[in-house]
Amino acid sequence: GADAEGAMVFYPSLQIDMAVGIGLADGQGEDPRAMLQMSRDNGFTWGAEIFADIGRIGTYSTRVIWRRVGSARDAVFKLVVSDPVYPVTLLRAMARDAVRGTS
Repeated sequence: GADAEGAMVFYPSLQIDMAVGIGLADGQGEDPRAMLQMSRDNGFTWGAEIFADIGRIGTYSTRVIWRRVGSARDAVFKLVVSDPVYPVTLLRAMARDAVRGTS
């Protein structure tokens, strides 16, 4: 969210490094996706749901990236994988090219 001075932070993209290519052979989970939401008020309310693919079975080079995520002073992110794929292993999250505003 905000830096130490409370400046606006812009998130051109957010990448989650996680286990990918874990889709099921068929049925729900065949083409699994992750849903991301951003809160601009420390988790009291949530923005629109945006989705990214996490890889059909065997597609281990999938990159889980959301683009044009938004901006906030007090951002909190929520990640949900609703498809029945296991294990869901999160390694790290990176805000690519996050830019602090001057206002």
